[in-house]
Amino acid sequence: MSSSWYDSNGNSESFIVDDSKPLRQFHPNQFYKVCPKTNGANSNAPICGDGSPFCFYVSKPSQRAANNERLLIELMGGGACWDADTCKKQADYLYVNSDLLDITLGRSCQEVQYGLQEKEVNILCSGSLGETDFSTYNTVIIPYCTQDVHVGSNTVTYTDSNDNANDDDTYNNNDNDNYLTVHHTGANNVQSVLEWIYKNFPNLRHITVTGCSAGGTAVPVVQQLLHQHYNHFGNRNTQLAAIADSPVFLTPSYFLQNGLSNWNPQQLLNKIGVPYNKYKDSEDYPTQLWDFILRKGDNRNRWGFVSHTYDPVSLIYYQYMSGNGGDNNNRRLDDNNNIDNQWYTELTNSISFIENKHHNVKSFWMDGEGHCTLGMYYALQDSNFEAFASNIVKEDPLIGTARPAFNAFLLASCLGLGLIGFLIFNKRRRTLREGREVDNDLFGDQNDDSGFTTRVSWKSHWKKRTTTLLTTYEDHPVVTGYALCICLYFWFMIIEEGFCHPVNNPSLGPNAVGLSNFGINNPSLIVYQHQWFRLLTSNFLVTGALTFFYANFYLWFRVRHLERRMLNEFNSPWLFVTLAVVLATVINAFYCLFPSQQGASATAIPLLMGLHACHLTIYWNSFVRPFLSIAAILLDFVLILIFFPFNSWVMMLTALVAGPILARISRRFDSWLPGPMDVEKNMKNASTFDQSELRSNGGDQGAVDDDEEVSYETMDERVASTPDGTRSRRRKFITRTIFCVGLALFVLLIVPLFINVVASPNKVYSQPFYTGCKLYYTTDIDGLSSSSFVSNDDEKEEEKGGAGRRIMAVSSDFVRWLQGDDQDRGNYQCASFCIPHMVTPVFKQVVHAKGIPIQKGTCRNQGYSTKLLDKTFSAFAYSLDVELYSASYNNNDEEH
Repeated sequence: MSSSWYDSNGNSESFIVDDSKPLRQFHPNQFYKVCPKTNGANSNAPICGDGSPFCFYVSKPSQRAANNERLLIELMGGGACWDADTCKKQADYLYVNSDLLDITLGRSCQEVQYGLQEKEVNILCSGSLGETDFSTYNTVIIPYCTQDVHVGSNTVTYTDSNDNANDDDTYNNNDNDNYLTVHHTGANNVQSVLEWIYKNFPNLRHITVTGCSAGGTAVPVVQQLLHQHYNHFGNRNTQLAAIADSPVFLTPSYFLQNGLSNWNPQQLLNKIGVPYNKYKDSEDYPTQLWDFILRKGDNRNRWGFVSHTYDPVSLIYYQYMSGNGGDNNNRRLDDNNNIDNQWYTELTNSISFIENKHHNVKSFWMDGEGHCTLGMYYALQDSNFEAFASNIVKEDPLIGTARPAFNAFLLASCLGLGLIGFLIFNKRRRTLREGREVDNDLFGDQNDDSGFTTRVSWKSHWKKRTTTLLTTYEDHPVVTGYALCICLYFWFMIIEEGFCHPVNNPSLGPNAVGLSNFGINNPSLIVYQHQWFRLLTSNFLVTGALTFFYANFYLWFRVRHLERRMLNEFNSPWLFVTLAVVLATVINAFYCLFPSQQGASATAIPLLMGLHACHLTIYWNSFVRPFLSIAAILLDFVLILIFFPFNSWVMMLTALVAGPILARISRRFDSWLPGPMDVEKNMKNASTFDQSELRSNGGDQGAVDDDEEVSYETMDERVASTPDGTRSRRRKFITRTIFCVGLALFVLLIVPLFINVVASPNKVYSQPFYTGCKLYYTTDIDGLSSSSFVSNDDEKEEEKGGAGRRIMAVSSDFVRWLQGDDQDRGNYQCASFCIPHMVTPVFKQVVHAKGIPIQKGTCRNQGYSTKLLDKTFSAFAYSLDVELYSASYNNNDEEH
C-alpha cells in the first residue's frame, strides 16, 4: 500500500458542504462532509462536546448502482462520560478528529477501504455482507463527539475539586474553580442527520443501521425514529435492519442515580413515546427500553446483537457505572474477581429475555476477549458471523408494498382508462339524448315569443364549455387516454428520478438506472430476472423531455387522425385498440429476440411511428402528399437514432415494417371484435350513395365532409332487425369476447414465455447502468499515461479556456491516479470504464487518431476477475466510473 494515499486531497474543500445542498448535486461514489448550519441562539444546535462544529459524512453509490431507496447508517463509538472524573478522562473525545475522517473526502468507499487495508477498521459500503451488496447503498457515517451515547440534550459544567486539576489543561481555571463544560448534545446531532435523511431520501425501501460501542447503544433509538418516520399509517414500505456491535448495554443503579440525568435523554426518548420516568430508576432500564421499542416496531424488521464473551471496554464502563472505578476517595476498586462473571451473567440474561420474547432478535457471541471498531471489523474475522449478519441485513420482497414507479404507473393507467371509458360513455349518452330531444339551443341567450331575454347562468356556461371540450376528444378517446397516461407517468418519473447529465441521456431525462426503475424494456431483466411487466410499462414510457414532446406531437398531429377515422367508419374503438396492442407486442418481442440490441429501449416512440405507418397504409389515397409523409417518418427515424439512444433502431424499424403489414390485415380483425361487422361492404355501398341526392344539393361536392360521421347500416343492425336477431348478437358477442380474452392471454403469457425460452440477451445488461453506455478497458496503463491523451504542452494549455483547462486537469488526475507510484502499480493491471452512447463516436475517433491503448470490452473478459476498487471522476456535473482489476490465477498458478 502506498503512503501517498494518505496525502490530503488538494481539492478536499469542494467536498465540504452545508446541509442545504441537496443530495442530487453530490457526485456519485465520493464521500462528502456535510456540516449542519448552527445558530448560536438555538439550544438544540448540533455541536460537539467541546463546542466545535459537528459534521457527518455521506457517500452515494456509483452510477451503475444509483438509487434513493437503500441506506446504510453507521453510528461511531468512543466511550461516554457523566461526571468530572470520567469527562476528564474522555476529554480527547469531545470533538471530531477531522484529520482521520477527512481522508475519505472525494474518495469512494472501496478506495478508502483499499487505503486502510492495514488498519483494523472496515468500510461496510465497500463490499457485500452475504447477499446484501452494501456498495449499492447510500452511506451515512455519524461521528461521535458528545460522550452521551448519541442520546443527550444537555450542557453541563463539571467541577473537579482535586488540587492536581489546577495543573491540568483539560479544566478551565477561574478564581480557583476547576471546571469543564461539556455539551452532551448527541440527540441534537442525530436529529440533524435524520432530518437531512428525511429530506433527501423520501421513499426508502431498506435501511440498515449499525453502531459500535456507544454507537451500538444508540442503535435501537435511531432505528425506532426511522421506523416512525417511514412506516406510518398508510405507508409501511420500509424495512429496517439493525445490528448493535458491543454496546454499553448494562446500566447499574449508581449510574442511573448519579449520571443519566446529566445527559437528559428524555427529550429524544419522548419522540418515540418511551415512558422515561417509568424506566429511569430501574437497573434493567436498557432491557425495558429495547423491549418497548420492539413492541412498537414491526416484526419484519430484524435485529442483531453482537458481543465478545469477555469485553474489557464494556467491563471497565460497567465498573465505573457501578461506582467502583476511578481514583476518588469515595470510590473503590472492586476486590471481587468475579465482576467479569457478573457482567457476563447480567448481559446474557438480559439478551436472552429479549430473544425469547421477540423472535426477530438474534445474538452472536464471539468466544474470547475483544471489543469493536468501525464496520464490525472484529466480528467479520469470525468465520460464522457473515452468515449470521446476512440474515439480519438482507432485504425481503415485501408483500403489499410497491416501488414508487409501480404506484405511478398504476395511477396513470387507471386515470387513462377512466378517461377512455368516460369519453366513450359520454359520446353514446349524448348521441341518445340528441336523438330523443328536440333540437333547441340549451345554452346562450334564448328569446321567447314575449320578447324577453333569458339570462344564461354560470352553470350553463361551464356546462356548454365542458360539453364542447369533451366533444372535441370524443372522436379519439383511446389516444386521449393514452396521452394522459404517458404525461402523468413521465412527470412522476421526473419527480422521482430527476434529470441526469445530458451526455448520459440527451433526451433530457433520468439516467439508465432511473429509466430501468420505471420499466424500460430490458431483455436481460425480462429473461434472467423474469421482469415481464416491462413488456407493458415500456409502451407508456418516454425517456426524457424531448421525447415527451415528440410523443405528444405524434399523438396530436398524426395518430389521433387514425383513431378518429377508424371510429367513424367502424363505429367502435376496438379495432384501433387491437391494432395498437398487437403492434406493441410485435415491437417488444422482436426487440427481445434481436441479438445485437444495445440493452434497453422505450417503446412509446416506435409504437407511435408504427401507428402512423398504419395510417398511411390504410388511408393512402386520402393523403395529399403521401410520399412527403414517408420522408417525414424517415427523417424522424434518423433524428431519433442519432440523438435519443434509449429508442432503439430495432424497435423503430420493426414498427415501420409491422405497421403496414398489420394495416393490410386489420379489416379482418373487425369480424371478430365487439362492434359492427361487414363494414367494408357497407362502406362500398356508401361510397356510391344516391347520386340524385347529391344532385339535389346542387352538385355541391363539399356537401359531405370527410370529417363528418356517416351512419352506415351495419351487419349487427341488420341482424338485430331479424326475428332471431337477439340470439345471433349474443352468439357473436361471446365469440368476440373469447377472441379478446385470448388475445390478452397471448400478450400476457405466451409472448413472455416464448421470449424467456428463445431469447438469450447479454447478461451484462442485467445491471441497468450498462444499458446507457459502452464498455471499454485498458491493460496498458503505462501506455495510456504516455499517450497524447494528456497534454503537457504549456502553450497549448494557455490556449485553452477555463472549461478546457478543467477537462484536461480531470483527465490528468485520472491518468495519474491510474498510473500510481511503483508500489501501487504492482497491485492492478486492468482498468475498465463505460462511455455513454452519445459520445461513443467521438471517443472512437480520438482513440484511433491518438493511438490511445483502449479497447472495447471488459477486464473480466480478459481474465482479470479480481476487482480491487472503483473510483469516480467528476467534471461539470458529469461523472465517470472506473473499476480496477488485478490478475487472477487458475489451479495451475498460470496468470491470465
